Amino acid sequence: MNTDARHFNRKSTELSGLVSSPTDPNIDLTCEIIDLSAGGAKLNISKAGTLAGEIALKIGDLGPYRADVVWSRPPHMGVKFRVSPEVMAYVVMAVALYR
Repeated sequence: MNTDARHFNRKSTELSGLVSSPTDPNIDLTCEIIDLSAGGAKLNISKAGTLAGEIALKIGDLGPYRADVVWSRPPHMGVKFRVSPEVMAYVVMAVALYR
């Protein structure tokens, strides 16, 4: 039995990202995107424990994409994209093809 609750396959990455807050213009943090899927991403970010709720994630030169922080265990956090999985599937494909 598969105990992994993820609905989408994750792709390991070595991408740089930028996390910002739609409500706090003072939050603009670099991160490493550890893995990426059409549904979400796992980030390595030094301020992971201080972020909650909605964020915007810029993936390399792509985005920003709206997401919600769903878990945080510093220095890592998981986000779920607010953008449709169909749109994010194109992003994941672009990352896989052009990295």
